Amino acid sequence: TPVPSPSSVFVAYPASLQPTLTRINRCAGEISGLVIYWLPDETVQAELPGALMSLQLGSSRIEEKNVYQIGVEEILFIVNSGNPIESISTNEVQSIYSGEQANWEDSSDAIQVWSYPTENSLRLFVEEALPDAIRLTLRAKIAPNPQAMLEAVSSDSRAIGIIPASWMENAEEAYEVKLVTLDASLQEALMQPILVTLDELPTFELKALLACLQADGG
Repeated sequence: TPVPSPSSVFVAYPASLQPTLTRINRCAGEISGLVIYWLPDETVQAELPGALMSLQLGSSRIEEKNVYQIGVEEILFIVNSGNPIESISTNEVQSIYSGEQANWEDSSDAIQVWSYPTENSLRLFVEEALPDAIRLTLRAKIAPNPQAMLEAVSSDSRAIGIIPASWMENAEEAYEVKLVTLDASLQEALMQPILVTLDELPTFELKALLACLQADGG
């Protein structure tokens, strides 16, 4: 009897969802005959020899019909662990990221804002969640991905940055960073779904993978 051919699945993912790959690996290991290949670049080659499963944070720009939610991601604010600040209001976030507030409260230390490139979804989510539209301060520095954000805030006692919650697992032990508490309304607005889009109807193996990811829930 011929050995069944493995089912190949190509997973395209943005840097913000890199920790989700651990969940996918764990679930894929429980499904016989399923082989996962990673595509870290957003640009995906056409005509792959297998199904294409794309990860996306947030529900905007969804065109495919085969869309499944596999979890929820929080977007958090971090500061250097040497910063005494513990919480920050929505108005303060607005003032800091627009450049209206240049120094930390009760301090002469200038705030170093860190954000992401203009088209990055993490930056867009924060700007959309704030009550008033902002133009990011020209003094802001740009991190290309969450890894670079952790390193930047860790190395600067004046810094504030944005990070997905999944990136914070063990981060406070490995980096000089800590979370700051936000207003409940802003924190709720910064919750985003983790979505999977498929370029075709799911096979039996893909249905099993999706069911495992949904049960795991992130």
